[in-house]
Amino acid sequence: MAHEIFNEKFYSLREVPWHKLGLISLEEETPLTAFEKIHYDVLKVRLNATLPGGQVFPTDRFALISQDGGDQHLLDVVTDDFQFFSPREFAESLDQLGLPVETLGVLKEGKLMFATFKLDPFEVMGDGFYNYIMVRTGWTGAMTVTWTPVRVVCMNTMVTALSKGVVTFRMTHRTSDPLGSFMSGLSQSMDSIIEATQHQKLFLEQMGKVRLDQHSARKLLEVLYPERSFSEDSFAAANRQDYTQRRVQKNERAVTLRSLAEELFNGKVTGYKGNTLYNLYNSVVELENFATLNGASTPKPEVVLFGRRADRMKNAYSIFSKALEEHRV
Repeated sequence: MAHEIFNEKFYSLREVPWHKLGLISLEEETPLTAFEKIHYDVLKVRLNATLPGGQVFPTDRFALISQDGGDQHLLDVVTDDFQFFSPREFAESLDQLGLPVETLGVLKEGKLMFATFKLDPFEVMGDGFYNYIMVRTGWTGAMTVTWTPVRVVCMNTMVTALSKGVVTFRMTHRTSDPLGSFMSGLSQSMDSIIEATQHQKLFLEQMGKVRLDQHSARKLLEVLYPERSFSEDSFAAANRQDYTQRRVQKNERAVTLRSLAEELFNGKVTGYKGNTLYNLYNSVVELENFATLNGASTPKPEVVLFGRRADRMKNAYSIFSKALEEHRV
């Protein structure tokens, strides 16, 4: 299934996820106490070889196995020098962040474990901004720390978090002293993420102080969505028509996006006319998010939109696309 939650091993603080699996807590928990409620384990077990005559000999290979009671799954085959830390040690190491865990879960039959932590939200001109730290470990792959706007509740949202976020730390279990290296990297990542969040807030607030009139906004949109000049002279005759058609289509798309972003900025849907650089930036972000989700630009199925903002984007895109077509006719 799309969520890939292993045996309903999922914890969420207050919010019910779309898959409706796991444990919902009304009280804040540390990563370790949350893990104890959904406990599972990963074991390294020596593999034996059985000869045709029935004799059993130990080998130098080990099976990495996830275990939930009597439910076991083979994750990988490793050598004796493979070092890793247990799921419990992973959860315990996250306690150093000093934050209540927002979500914690196990995916893909125990191959992956993740946790998200919510950073302090902030507002810019009435818009709320929410950032998370997403920490994940793959027992046979990489461990990462990611700064992301996505609250992870399943495999799909993990993919989204990675695609929309910034990975601030990465390592593998094959590192010597993996637990120590991980705890050191996690601490350094936390410092850099806090600093980046503060910079983000300051940057958006500064944009909110820059006033724009309609002419200035249009000029910026012309830079963002330019119409390209082109020459057919460098192309063979057989390729000229195709090249010209593609270039015309790209220019038409630039004009369309520019017009729609300007309409959003002028408040034709929201009823609120923007007058700052932040308003223009927000208009473009909303337009691009909706256009990307609905295939009007390069499709990215990992983009996730929820709630009132998604509805507003949908209405804006539909209304202005129709109005633009009617105007052209």
